[in-house]
Formats: sequence, C-alpha cells, structure tokens
Amino acid sequence: MHKNGFVTRTMILAAICIAMSFLPLSACAQSTGWQCAARDVLDRYQELAEANGVVLLGDLAFIADGPRGLVILDVSEPTDIRFVSEVDTPGDAKRVVIADAVALVADTIGGLQVIDVSEPASPAIVGAVTTPGTAVDLVEIDGLVYIADIVGLTIVDVSNPADPAVVGTLTTPGDAIHLGVSDSVVYVVDGALGLQVVDASEPANPRLISTLEINSTLGIAVNGERGYLTHSYAFLTVLDLTNPAQPQIVETFDLPFRPSTDLTLSEDRLFMDGLRAVYDLTDPDNPTYLGAGLAPGRQVATLGSLALVVLDNTLVSVAIHDIRPSGVLGRLSAQGVVEGLAIQDAYAYSAEYEYGMHVIDVSDSATPIRITSIDTGGFTHDIVIQDDYLYVMDDASGLRVIDVSNPTIPAIVNEPNTLQGQRIAVAGNTAAVLSTVVRFVDISEPTSPLVLAAHTVGGGGSRYHNEVRLAAGYAYVSTTSRLYIFDLAHPAAEPLAILDGSRSAIAVDPIRGIACLATDDGIVVIDISEPTNPLQIGQIEIEPGNQPVSIEIVGRRAIASLERYGNAWLIDLEDPSNPELVTSANGWFNTSLGAWDIEVSDNTAYFGTPVDGLVILDISDCPCPADFNHDNTADSRDVIAFLNAWAAQRGTDCSGGCSADFTGDGLVDSRDFIAFLNAWNAGC
Repeated sequence: MHKNGFVTRTMILAAICIAMSFLPLSACAQSTGWQCAARDVLDRYQELAEANGVVLLGDLAFIADGPRGLVILDVSEPTDIRFVSEVDTPGDAKRVVIADAVALVADTIGGLQVIDVSEPASPAIVGAVTTPGTAVDLVEIDGLVYIADIVGLTIVDVSNPADPAVVGTLTTPGDAIHLGVSDSVVYVVDGALGLQVVDASEPANPRLISTLEINSTLGIAVNGERGYLTHSYAFLTVLDLTNPAQPQIVETFDLPFRPSTDLTLSEDRLFMDGLRAVYDLTDPDNPTYLGAGLAPGRQVATLGSLALVVLDNTLVSVAIHDIRPSGVLGRLSAQGVVEGLAIQDAYAYSAEYEYGMHVIDVSDSATPIRITSIDTGGFTHDIVIQDDYLYVMDDASGLRVIDVSNPTIPAIVNEPNTLQGQRIAVAGNTAAVLSTVVRFVDISEPTSPLVLAAHTVGGGGSRYHNEVRLAAGYAYVSTTSRLYIFDLAHPAAEPLAILDGSRSAIAVDPIRGIACLATDDGIVVIDISEPTNPLQIGQIEIEPGNQPVSIEIVGRRAIASLERYGNAWLIDLEDPSNPELVTSANGWFNTSLGAWDIEVSDNTAYFGTPVDGLVILDISDCPCPADFNHDNTADSRDVIAFLNAWAAQRGTDCSGGCSADFTGDGLVDSRDFIAFLNAWNAGC
C-alpha cells in the first residue's frame, strides 16, 4: 500500500510538472477592482519623447516618437522593455506601419519617411516623399500607402522603397486627420466636415463618391462592411459600408469619455484610445463593452495576450488575458460642483456649492439615487460626517451641523454663525475649520459649536487651496506653501512644526506615521512619527505640471487625483521612501479639474468631481485563486488540497457548489484541473 501510494503521488506530481510546462501565463482571478487590474500592467518604458503610434512585430515594438522619429524597442520580455535603436526623421513622427522589412512613417512636415528596418539595430532612411499637407495618419495595402495629411488624401507607391512616388491626391473640404481603407475605398475622417468616402480603385485618380455629414468626427476603424466612427461629443457610430456610395448609420452609442482619433481593430475586438475602452464586435452592429485596461493612450498594438500602449513619453506593456471592467461601478451627475463628499453606511452626502447638501442612496453602486437636499444658506463647500451628524462648511452661514439619523429627512440643528471656511475635519469632540485661518472648535455639543483657538496660516483662502486633516491627536494643515502641525490637546498653542513646500492636498496615515503632500507635479512622503520634527523621506513625480488636488491613503497605497484631464493615479507606498506609480485611471472621469474629494469605504472609492458629479470606483485587489487552502500563500500545500478535493468531488453533482469546480460550470472534471494549474503557475 505504501509503495502504491508513493507511485500514485509521484505520477500525479509528474503529471503536474508536465502539464505546467505547457501552461500559458494567466492573470489573477477576474475582479473589477482597480488594484486588481493594476497587476496587468507589466512594464512602463518612460524614455520616449512623444509616443504617438506603435506597431508590434514579433519581439519588436516600432514607435512613432514625435520629434525623435522612429524608436525600436525590444519587448521579448514584456516586463523588461529595452531600447534597441532609433532614427531621427525631419518632422514629427505621428504614425508608423511595417511592410516587409520597411517602416513607413507619417512624419507631419516630413511627409512619408521610408525606413529600412531589416537590421533593427541600425535602421536607415532609404526614401521619402513630401505630401501636399501635414502627414498625420497612414495605411499601407499591397505597396500603396494612403496618407491623411490635413488637406486631404495622398496615395504613394512604395513598391520601390528607395523611390517612393506620389501617384494620386484628393483635397477634402475639412481637415483630414484619420483614415481607414477597405477594397480600394478610403474613408477619410475630415474633422468638422464629417466622413469623406473616396474611390481609389484608380490610385492616380481618387474621386469622392459620398459624404457622411457628421459633426466633429475623430477616428475610424473599418472592418469589412462595417465602420466604427468616433465623435468629439463622446459618441461611437456604427456604419453600414455595404454600399460605400451610400454609407448608412446603423446605431450611435454614448461613450463614457471624450475619445481621440485612436481606434484599433484586433480580431473581433475594438480598442479605443489605447485600452481606455474595449468592445466586443462578435455582433458587428452592437459593440459590447468589455471593459478597460489601465493604459489609456494614443494607440495600441496587440499580439496574443500582450498589448502595447503609447502615451506621451511612455510605452506601457499590459497583459490582456481578460479585459476587465475599468472599476467604475456607477455615476450620478451633480446639480452643482461637488466640493466635498462624506460616506456613511449606504448613503453619500455631497456638498454641491450653490445647490446645497445632497443625500444620495449608494446601496446599489451601479445606480446611485438622489434622495433629497437641503439649503445650507450660502455656497456649500466641504463636508464630513461623524456618528449621525454632518459638519458642512458654508461661505455665508458658517459651520452648519445637520442631523442625518434619518438620512431621508436631514435637519440643520444649529444657528448660522461666523465660522466660515472652505475645508473642515472632525475627530472626537474637535473640529478644524479652515480658510486662511484655522479655527479649532469644540463640537461636544453639536448644536452649539464653540471656538477654542484660531491661527493664521495663509494660503489661497479657497476650498481648492488649503486642506486640513485630524489624526491621532494632531491637526495637519496644508496650504499652498506650507504644512503646519498642531497639537489638539493644546489648540491655542503655536504649531509644533512648520514645513515648507506643500501644495494643499494632504493625506495622513497615523498608524504608519506618514503623510502624503501634493507638489506641483506629484507627491512627497513625510515622516510624521515625530510631529515636532516632520521629515521628507520620499518623493515621486506623477505628471509634470499636473498638481494633485486630492489624495487618499488606502492601506499601503495612495490615490492621487490630478488637476488636469481628470487623471487619477494609484501609488504604491509599501516603501514610503520610494513611492512607485502603479497605474492610472486617466479618462475615467470626464473633468478638467480632477476629483476635489475622495472618500473610501471598504473596497469602494467615491470621487467628487466638478463635471461628472459622483463617480464610484471599485478599488478591490485581486483574489488569489491559487491559494486554495486560504492561508495567503500559493504553494505545494494548495496543490495537495486541490487534488484531494478534485479526487473526492470528481463526477459528483456540483449544482450546490463544489470547491474543486474551479471553472464554475457545475462540473468537476479535467478542465478544473487545468484551470487550477494555470492559476497556480501564475501565482499570487
């Protein structure tokens, strides 16, 4: 018995080893969480100039890198992208395609640049041709290159790369910025003047055969008899191109953001603005939103489970085994500018400037519902909650205290007062009210707030410029230039410390003894374990010239929402002295001013944005399916535990659930075995 058991176990382990040698890499178990999806980002190569276009061919990425020209990178190890070579071009490289061993570059004022890349380590320009306008996009088919050059369409014969020749041109009425080609028909995106359809069956004599008058067109992708057209007004239009002389609109869909010109087709998927949004085209007339990766950008190139995305100075490599939802759970438009948020139980409380305080039911994150509102007397700014009381800053009637023991019937319980300010923080019996002066207030009796002390701190004197946090008995006041630390046990005393260099937004983790402060283009990490002697221990640049307007610390990570473009970044604080960017949520919030307040409850983040109102984001991390025995480690013990369960449950009725039903299909069979080994091989 012992010998047979040994042989059986040995055979099983041998089978596992053999099976694992053929297993593909696998991502974590699916989750909609932002932190989970962040693990799909494999590497960021941030030494480009102005990454505009990308082509992935084998182990090489070819980048149209603006003023730098063509850059070639080695992506054979997607987790370690490496430089190979570059060649300067006379203009700004906007797009690149590869035909045989030749790179064709749309080079703005440089027209079309033809580059020999047969030796990737030493690319060389072998031909060029000027275009009537500024070359910004191109498609190559059978030795002909179709170029959008603002003034119209230019067709170039590149059958002899050393001697490219213009064979035909057509001026369009608008600005030709993008194009698609199918069966000698060219679809030119012509900006404000819609879509121009050109018959190029005679390349020397391209002729306009129809115009689809759609305002503010941006980009197009053509897939046989269907076209997908984006608009600057956040629409995606599906076109029937069966008869190019009479293109028909099939359907128009709203988009959750304003797209750019960048659309990429890959098999039955449509990638928009890098991985900002991904659609399934199995039904070509009804694109199904699959989700979003964590790398919005100008263009994407895919090969199998790898995607490369270019944006600004960066090439991002992303694993796309599964396209997950971006993490956005729900949205609710605001009546006014959301300047502050508070979350308690199943309710969100929103300070909406001239429209007062609003109560929102967020029990179903996908469909938040506005329940009621209350006028606070003037313009409502910041808002916090403690127990069943809201503390609201109003520029006319001061600190208003609202009883929300019944959230559907909020009631103001104090009189108007002179405690005007833009920011507020509450801890225990103390509130800190902040404008250019910080006032510490006794709120032990919420109906009668009593000022304890006041200190001038300066700053911009607005909701947007100063911020205050209370934690572990101390007040942290951040202005446009300084951080002040006060001892709440002695509110009238001078600050314990003053540190120069802050930029308003601040988050505090008293357990770890650190604070994150905004700078002009990132954050600094401050050691506050000794409040009398705060020390800067770490710093990270997020985006040059793009200042964080709100920061929130969640476990070992921070969320920073930036001022411009509605971008938000997840930052790893595992080592506070060396904070690292994890990933961004660029484009998920259609706002030019960032999120002015971020509140976190469990695995959900609530963003208060000036334009989009309330945005609810899942920030959960990945579950680890390989950790079968739930001991927070994926090791051989999980393999043994799974095999025991699999052997016991194989062939049984799993309609009520079986632990070994790894695929969740109600059966325990070989597919579960392979699925578990895939997950175990990937690890946690």
